[in-house]
Order: sequence, then C-alpha cells, then structure tokens
Amino acid sequence: MSIRKQTFAIIAMTLLVATAAFFVITQAVLLNQFELLEERQVRERVEAAQSALMADGSAPSQASIEFYQEAFARLENLLQAQVIVHSLDNPLPVSLERLSQESVVTIAIDEESISGYTLLTDQNGTPRTILEVAGYRHLYQQARTALMTFMLAILLAGGLAGTWFGLLLDRAILSRISNLKRDIDTIRGEQKLNERVRVSGRDELAGLSIAVNELLMSLEHAQTAVTRARDDALQALETKNQLLANISHDARTPLSVIMLRVENMERGVYGMLTNRQREILAGIKASANQMLFFVNNLLASAKLKTGMMQLASEPIDVFILLTDIRTLMEPLAAESGVELITRSHIDADFTPYGDADRIKQIIFNLIDNAIKFTERGGTITLDLSNVLHSRWTISVQDTGHGIPDDEKHNIFDAFYQIEPESTRAAAAGVGLGLSIVRQLTSLMEGKIEVRSTLGIGTTFIISLPSRAPRVETQEMIAVR
Repeated sequence: MSIRKQTFAIIAMTLLVATAAFFVITQAVLLNQFELLEERQVRERVEAAQSALMADGSAPSQASIEFYQEAFARLENLLQAQVIVHSLDNPLPVSLERLSQESVVTIAIDEESISGYTLLTDQNGTPRTILEVAGYRHLYQQARTALMTFMLAILLAGGLAGTWFGLLLDRAILSRISNLKRDIDTIRGEQKLNERVRVSGRDELAGLSIAVNELLMSLEHAQTAVTRARDDALQALETKNQLLANISHDARTPLSVIMLRVENMERGVYGMLTNRQREILAGIKASANQMLFFVNNLLASAKLKTGMMQLASEPIDVFILLTDIRTLMEPLAAESGVELITRSHIDADFTPYGDADRIKQIIFNLIDNAIKFTERGGTITLDLSNVLHSRWTISVQDTGHGIPDDEKHNIFDAFYQIEPESTRAAAAGVGLGLSIVRQLTSLMEGKIEVRSTLGIGTTFIISLPSRAPRVETQEMIAVR
C-alpha cells in the first residue's frame, strides 16, 4: 500500500474512532440528564395524582375507584398519563418494602414507557392501595432522535474536515513524496544519472530533493570517471594485446628460420656432422622449439583476450597427433632427464573431431608443465582414450611433487605459479600454460579435472566432445 493510501486510511480511522468515542460519551451524559428530567416529571405526576385521590386524607377504596371512573379519566387527561390503582397483593415490578421506604419510585419499563409508584394510606397511615402513573417516554425518545441527528451531523462534519485535511496534506506533502519517488524510479529505470528530480517549496522535502539531486550529480561524475577509466583501460589492454600479438608473430619468423637451418644441418645438407655436432644441434633445436612454444602461448593468450581465437572442426588423426607431440616434446623431456610415454586407447572405429593445432597446444602445455615439476628419472605419460562414441579424453600423468589441495583452485589463473620445489621449476615458465589450457578447453566445450597426491604425482584429465563445438560469436569468446 502506498504512503498516500496509508495516510488517508489513518485519517479515516482516527476520525471514526474519535467520532464514536464522542458519541458514546455524549450519549451517556445527555441520556442520563434526560432520564433524570423524565423521573422528575413522572414523580410530579405521581404526587399530583396522589393529592387528587387523597383529597379527603384517605386512600380511595376499590369500590370508589370503580364508581368514579369518569373522574379518573379526567385526571388521566390532565396528567397526560395512565392512572392505575393496584391492590397490595397485585404483582408489580417494585416491592412493597421499597415503597414503604421511598415516597415515589420510578421504573423505566422499556424504551417507550415509564411508571411511577407510591403507597396510598388511610387516615391512620395504614397502606391501602398502590398508585401507578404510567406514561410515554417523550423526553427519552426525543433525546435519542436528537442524538442520532447530532451523530449524523458530526459524521458529516468529520468527513468533510477529514477530506479537507487529507487534500491539504496530499497537496503539501504526499503528492510531493509521490513525485519524488516517481522521479527517482524513472531515473533508476532509464539509467539516466543526468536527469534531476523536481524541487518545490522551501521545507524539509525540498531539502531532501536538493540532496537527492546533489547525490545524482556525484554519481554522474563518478560514472563518467569510471567510464573514462574503463575506456582507457580497454584501450591500453587492446594496445598491449596487439603489441604482444605483433611481437609474437614477428618472433616466429626468425625461430622458423633457425629450425629450418638446424633440420638441414641434421640431414647433412651442409656437410657431414660429427656426433658432438649432432648433440649441439639437438640442444639448439630443443631450445628453439621451447622458444617457439613460448611464443605460441603468448600469441594464443593475446587472441583469447581480444576474442580473436577461432576454432577449426576437422577429423583428427591420432597417429599424426602423437607423432608431432613426441617430435617436439621428447627432446625437451630428454634434456630434463624425464621419460615421455605416449599411448592411445582410442577405438579403431572412433574418429575424434576438433582443432588439431589447439589440441596440440593443450597437450604441449600439460607436458611442459609436467616436465617442470618432475625430477630427473621420473616419467610423464600421455594417454588418449574414448568413452563410447560421445567423448574422448586426454590424460597427462607425471611422477612429480604433486599439488597441495589449497592450490588446486589457483593453478589455472594466468601468471600464477606454485611455490617451486626445484631449481628447474623456479626458473621455467611465466604461468600462462595452464590458463591457456583451461580457456581452450572451455571453448571446445570440454571439461578439465585435476587429481594430485603430494609426493606421488599429478594427473590432468581433459574430456572433449567427439563432435564439432557450436559456433560462437566473437563477443561470447571475448567474454570467456
């Protein structure tokens, strides 16, 4: 219920209660006064009738009453009341004992009639009969009619006064509060902080409206500052990502030339090589591959942040996939003294679909991460398998130090690194690999799970759909 309706309801209830209380009090006081007047009138009639009937000083007998019926009729006409003489043994609403104690007893029979009683005695003071004077309650009925009229007049006057007061209150306060609320709701609904609420008058409500406008002005300035800061940050981020993408792209060219020259030298294009030279070239090739792998991560990170990452959907040859992984990662593992094992348990009639280059990048990052945290003599196992014909999984298991439980929720954050357990882990990587793994897995509608036991090792399990992922807009990819 609105404050306007509540206020009118309170006014109406207050007027109703006040009117009812006033009517009850007035009725009690006035009716009591009218009853006293009525009793006094009845008492005077009884005394007049008593004087007329005991003119000779003695109460009339029953026989004389019947004889003088015409005189009684004149007496009733004179008193405007009915005169009745009862014998002492007649049942009456008043006791003989009370009549002997009081000269006149008045009793209201009902709301329309009232009677007065007195004892009629003989010359010796002995009770003979009981005189009753019964009349219509004119004063009481007139008082009730007057009170009802007065009550209606009070209600009408109260209603008019309440209406006038309500309209005055509505104009002075309630309508202004409603207008203030309406203006605030409009500004909030339309998100227009440059709008202002209406100000009228010079009272506290006007001060409240002015304070609201000052608050809106502060919010507008704050929003403008936040918007400007956001735009500047987005522009800086875009510039940084573009610069990073350009640097990464430019770095790939000389790395590719180095790789090509090394491969030509290994094939003997420039002459025969000694065993020592081949060992040196293998180290150069491993370092170049590692640098190329790092550049690819930087380029992928930039594309993911700018929403420019695009995924292909094509059949993946598992044999070629494993061959490429061994070609690139075995030299890195061997240089660290770690054995790399690759296995495939994919059914012969199952063909996984996806972006082969991005899947390689996922596996490269997982194996590279395992190499960093596996001591010499340890093993890393890559296992590919499928679950029926709906999904396939990539599992990378190492025999490294393991991941503490309180660190598992942080390892996929960009640039986050676990406290290293070895010098090699401390000197390698910037913390982008697992972040890229999670983002690429999410884009492929896959799931990633981490199982780790301290002192035993860690297993990363990635589950991917065997179908092509749904098409997404650049905005959706950027949000992710």
